[in-house]
Amino acid sequence: MSRAGSIQPSKLPDGTLVRRARGVVDRPMGGEHVIVHVKNRRIYRLNGTAAAIWSNADGGATVAGIADAIVARFRVDADTARADVEGCLTHLRDQGLLEVA
Repeated sequence: MSRAGSIQPSKLPDGTLVRRARGVVDRPMGGEHVIVHVKNRRIYRLNGTAAAIWSNADGGATVAGIADAIVARFRVDADTARADVEGCLTHLRDQGLLEVA
């Protein structure tokens, strides 16, 4: 996800834990990563950055930890990674795909 998108992230504290919501199935498919929200029957396609963020949202990772993983994987600066992670997590949460604690 890019900061240039229309998503305006709400602040998620660095220590916030994120996990995938129940009733959500995900699979790699044809070079993309696809998430299916079983309850509302919606399908979501993730770009490479969003797929990496999603894969780290396992219930044991914090927002800061996911941002660190994005820095390491994509070699972007910490501020860009933090903004992208926060925007992506907020969007996924708002779609009912993630839960935050």
